[in-house]
Amino acid sequence: MPDELARILEDADHDGAGYDRGAFVDRVGEHLRDTDVAEQFAEAVTDAVAAALTECEVRDVKSQLDDELHPLFEDVTVHPDQL
Repeated sequence: MPDELARILEDADHDGAGYDRGAFVDRVGEHLRDTDVAEQFAEAVTDAVAAALTECEVRDVKSQLDDELHPLFEDVTVHPDQL
């Protein structure tokens, strides 16, 4: 993972393991205090992460996540120039 993103994740209070899609979206909703837009924000964040990574890095990230989260990293709508 690029250093800029790795530094952010190093400060996380959890490792992200064990989350399925519903749990991930619920967690995003809790942080936003708005569950109605949680799915949209989860997709936006994972799009930005996927755009910042190489295809190989995205495969590596996906290999460490629950299969239900993989679609969040597909059909990315963010171009790296937009980051």
